[in-house]
Amino acid sequence: MTRNPLNQTVVVGSTATLSATIQGSLPVSYQWKKGAVNIPGATSATLSLTNVYFTDAGSYVLWATNGVGYTNTTAATLTVMPPPTFANLTNGLVSHLAFDTTNSSGNFPDSSGNGNDGIVGGTPTLVTGRIGSNAVALDTDTAGNIYNYVYLNSSPTLVFDTSDSFSVSFWVKYTGLPNDLPMIGNSVNSTYQPGWVFTDDTGKIECSLVSTANNATYIRDPFAGSPVTDNGQWHNVVGIVDRGLQVASVYVDGALAGSWSIVGLGTLDSGYDVTLGQDPTLSYGVNGAYTLDDLGIWNRPLTSYEAVSVYGAGQFNQSFNIYGPVRLNFQLSGTNFDLSWQAGTLLYSTNVAGPYAPVPGANAPFYRTTPTTGASMFFRVQQ
Repeated sequence: MTRNPLNQTVVVGSTATLSATIQGSLPVSYQWKKGAVNIPGATSATLSLTNVYFTDAGSYVLWATNGVGYTNTTAATLTVMPPPTFANLTNGLVSHLAFDTTNSSGNFPDSSGNGNDGIVGGTPTLVTGRIGSNAVALDTDTAGNIYNYVYLNSSPTLVFDTSDSFSVSFWVKYTGLPNDLPMIGNSVNSTYQPGWVFTDDTGKIECSLVSTANNATYIRDPFAGSPVTDNGQWHNVVGIVDRGLQVASVYVDGALAGSWSIVGLGTLDSGYDVTLGQDPTLSYGVNGAYTLDDLGIWNRPLTSYEAVSVYGAGQFNQSFNIYGPVRLNFQLSGTNFDLSWQAGTLLYSTNVAGPYAPVPGANAPFYRTTPTTGASMFFRVQQ
């Protein structure tokens, strides 16, 4: 067994894919098990579960057999969650720029507590925001010698070396094709240069991760799975560099736009500041304009569900750092009554006025009960 399946957390109704790599004498036969039970038809090294439901959650193991004997993978845990309505992503948060107000110095305060404020360059303006009250409008017009940008002060918490995982999230709105003008990054001369940067290419999201100049191995230019983003609408971008798994991923509007191997990728420390709307020289000669809102940078890889949660919270006009409110969902499944919720304790009562008590054996995100004819039951979630 050279590669075991990984734990996953997915949204109900989506597709979960588990895979493993096994070396041995051919022929090799495969069988996936959920718990100790064989899954019918699951006889390849990859298991795809479509339209997953809460009852698909559990422990999955791949068994392999050949003429010599058999072996099995370690168990991978599949967790199925309801569509997220909040994120609460404060662990590992090293910078959070809401762009709602400026401080006494005229800069954008970092609410993470790390002092990584957004320093204003030129004359960027505050406009109506996607999250909160305001967003920041940034633009470059080389003919008019106009460079309006924001940069984050040099800080060890924003330096990501060879072994450092990190994640970035922001909302962006723009039109036209500001091809290669950075949305955010630390690479001088933008893409294909040492460091990291998110930008536009042909109206879609591009990501450049480079430790050796002009090495395109770790660049997606643009993402095949990215929707069109230069349409004047707000779009959420979440980028994840996971050094543990040696994988980078980018989500656009809560959907995976692309995921790729970063085996062999060196440091992403360019030696320059993280800059928004420009490269670190502050005079990169590509014209364009972006409106940015609710920037977050973490010193850890967000999970896939956390990445989706940022977009989910945004649908309720909430930032990623807010907990709740928890929403209780229910549906009938045959004779069963299924309840799902993101977090908290499920309570019940036989009277709508209470008193309420915890439901025995109920744990987020899913509980199934079979109603009794003629009986009444009321449920709520304690956050």
